[in-house]
Amino acid sequence: MKTNPIRWVPSLYFVQGMQFFVVMLIAGLMFKNMGVANDQIARWTGLLGLAWAFKPLWSPFLEMARSKKLIVVAMQFTSAAGLAAMALALQLPAYFAAAIAVLFVLAYASATHDIACDGLYMASLSDKQQAAYAGWQGAFFNASKFLTLGGLLVLAGALEKQFGVFNAWSAIFVLLAVLLALLAGYNAWALPGSP
Repeated sequence: MKTNPIRWVPSLYFVQGMQFFVVMLIAGLMFKNMGVANDQIARWTGLLGLAWAFKPLWSPFLEMARSKKLIVVAMQFTSAAGLAAMALALQLPAYFAAAIAVLFVLAYASATHDIACDGLYMASLSDKQQAAYAGWQGAFFNASKFLTLGGLLVLAGALEKQFGVFNAWSAIFVLLAVLLALLAGYNAWALPGSP
């Protein structure tokens, strides 16, 4: 029996956007609040962006995988663990180096997720269904941007005043890790295909 796409397309593309925006936008804003120099932020976030530029290099190998669902869910759980690790990294004396290392893992997990996510979408839906759900894709991808750049930044600002910058952002990353783990668990159940 086929799973109704409305049960999985929104959550799938919400996660895709959330992973991207955390690495490419939130990290830079967070580092700025932590007092990291602009040139360092630009250099390292620029390098992180290469994950998406280079993803065509490993996408043919992902196409050979038996289950795109397995890759999608594995990358979601990997990112959830990475977000939790980010919360811990921000508490270390060498927080910047540790955070950049974690962000590299998050970037490559996210880029890999993108490939498998789009492959699963295309393999699971007819051309007509793909066209019908394209709006849902965009809407939930952008909804994740509103969450990360809207709600989370407001929350981070409020927490920074009470608990300091580092503790505030650690709390934000714990919240993101929990949210992503819950979504990954849901997607493990809701996504079409065999694990």
